[in-house]
Amino acid sequence: MTDFDHAAIDEILHSRVRLAVVAFLAGARTADFSAVRAATKTTDGNASIHLRKLEDAGYVAVEKRFVARRPQTLYSLTERGRRRKVGFKGIKLGLPAFNLGMLFGVVYLALVLGIGLYWWFLTSTKASLNADIDRANQDLTLLKAQIGQESKVRDLANELRKRVDVIEAITKAPGQKIQLVEAFASVIPSDLWVTA
Repeated sequence: MTDFDHAAIDEILHSRVRLAVVAFLAGARTADFSAVRAATKTTDGNASIHLRKLEDAGYVAVEKRFVARRPQTLYSLTERGRRRKVGFKGIKLGLPAFNLGMLFGVVYLALVLGIGLYWWFLTSTKASLNADIDRANQDLTLLKAQIGQESKVRDLANELRKRVDVIEAITKAPGQKIQLVEAFASVIPSDLWVTA
């Protein structure tokens, strides 16, 4: 047989309602009477008896105060109630020892840092994209200027070809000097002086 000892079971915590109260307060940290009663789904009298037994055993702390001139009773687990092991010899179940508020704070801080880092990434990406757009606009302006100069260069090339043709014609037929000189003069710009 096993060495199970039913006397090792803590009667204070193994009542269904009291165990529910301790479990609820472990997660809620502090709760008023109506919240405890609603969480355990008991009547006012039943909840107050179980809360009194937990208070007498040192598992629950009670704080009475007034809110808007109405009495309010707050319940929370004591250190003994938080650290108490629930179970019997060989099996020990512990209540959570961490602070849910601390966990929420850490998660909130991580979320804020994550959002901050994402915002920083987006603003730096925006700045680099704006710089790329400015460089592209400068390149576009230069290309437009170069395209405008291309037609001027093309006109100058055509004029130079005409001059080369006239010079070739003069060198091939020296007897036609007067006609060629007149043809040559017609392609020479008026601002260019030819002297002999």
